[in-house]
Amino acid sequence: MPTDKEIRDLIHRRAFEISRQRSAEEGDELSDWLRAEAEVLAEIRAAENEPATNTEGASPARPAAQSATGE
Repeated sequence: MPTDKEIRDLIHRRAFEISRQRSAEEGDELSDWLRAEAEVLAEIRAAENEPATNTEGASPARPAAQSATGE
């Protein structure tokens, strides 16, 4: 489970990505943040609900929110 700071960092990065995707369009930072927050939290919840697939010698699965950012 990511810490609160890690979650905020993931949301911040995703909000920035959303903003860049809009590039030339006028945007709303709050809307970008809220969309990013919903996406990141949904990924974390989904990762928490996945059954453990750990086998001996294998590393634990990383939450989707972390793997999406390459961390």
